[in-house]
Amino acid sequence: MMGKKMKVTISFTTTTEESSETGEFADKGWIDKEGAEFDTIEEVIEYLEDGNVIEPSTPCPTTRTWYDTAWDKDMYSGEQELRSYHVKNITKQDATKIFKELFPIEYEECNVE
Repeated sequence: MMGKKMKVTISFTTTTEESSETGEFADKGWIDKEGAEFDTIEEVIEYLEDGNVIEPSTPCPTTRTWYDTAWDKDMYSGEQELRSYHVKNITKQDATKIFKELFPIEYEECNVE
């Protein structure tokens, strides 16, 4: 996108046994609100892979899709954390490339091109 670097910010959501009982999150916020900057979509894809994302927030690629990790459980406290990677300043083509690379089965079900 003209002049703006691609950026990935990371948010989190946590639950505890107590918060789960009330249907609330224990905490939520930003791990990296400023975001890491990238020059190429390939670098973004590598960053998402390194972050262990497993699920897109939308069934098909959009420039507003975020990508979630699995819930990670602290075995001592029982607290669980989910991280969400938000990709900014990308084109529709970039979003499509992320889907094709990281979520090929979901991408095939979209019938896009």
